Amino acid sequence: MASPQLEDGYTRIANELLEALLLADLSKRELLVLLAVIRKTYGFNRSMDRISSAQLAAATGLTATHCRATVRDLKARGLLASEGDMLGLQKDHDRWQGGPKQAGPFQAGPKQAGPKQAEKEAQNGPLGRPKMGLTKESIKNKKTPPPQEPPPQPDPVSGGGEDLDLIYPPALDSLERETAAILVSPVAEQAQALLDELDALIRADRIKVTRMACLRGLVKRAHAGTFTPEAGLAIKAKRDAQAKQAQRQQAQAQTASTDAVLARHAKLMGLSLDEYRQRLGGQA
Repeated sequence: MASPQLEDGYTRIANELLEALLLADLSKRELLVLLAVIRKTYGFNRSMDRISSAQLAAATGLTATHCRATVRDLKARGLLASEGDMLGLQKDHDRWQGGPKQAGPFQAGPKQAGPKQAEKEAQNGPLGRPKMGLTKESIKNKKTPPPQEPPPQPDPVSGGGEDLDLIYPPALDSLERETAAILVSPVAEQAQALLDELDALIRADRIKVTRMACLRGLVKRAHAGTFTPEAGLAIKAKRDAQAKQAQRQQAQAQTASTDAVLARHAKLMGLSLDEYRQRLGGQA
């Protein structure tokens, strides 16, 4: 089971820059290469570094040829900067070319017809519409507006959702996690207990319908004030024990690191570690 920890390393990026990337008009390939460059630079607290096409290919799953071409395109658009053989993200997003995407739901505009398409449309009418029963006059006079998707309706139980710092059952897939976040958000004070209870029921194979239907029932009980953690208590206890163990290991590692530094200083001064500590204590 994957268990990423910040202590094992993280990539720090300014929110303004991340939001600019989200609004940039990027293809999937361009986004993958940009994220790989950010990982290879900001992930090591560097603004630029020597990054080969083979490294980008290993990080993204693309071919080295595609990575090389994408880097060239991103440089031309101003999203990537280079100095010699060094490569990095261009932080000044005002210099990016292509402009941000427009906010709101995507609506594709009409495509420009090429010579062959224009010839076919002149004979058969616009492509993409059924030919039978249509004439040029009917196509000209009858314009069917594009179907509009109804706005998303809030869940009758949850009433909406918000981002919560929660630990979800490992068995849930990404869609179930999103649904679970919406369901438990109105009862934030009990959200983790509800998820722990769901996790315990999944592990015990006690869910008779679907996982989200089970969670919905738990949330209803929480709304009614009748929910009491039971099987999930063991999940919480195990997680708390793991957190305490991790804290102890971190404290031990920090102490060992401090002792190593003091030992080096004491050796440089020709003192034992105890003598050096006594001297430090006297100075304090």
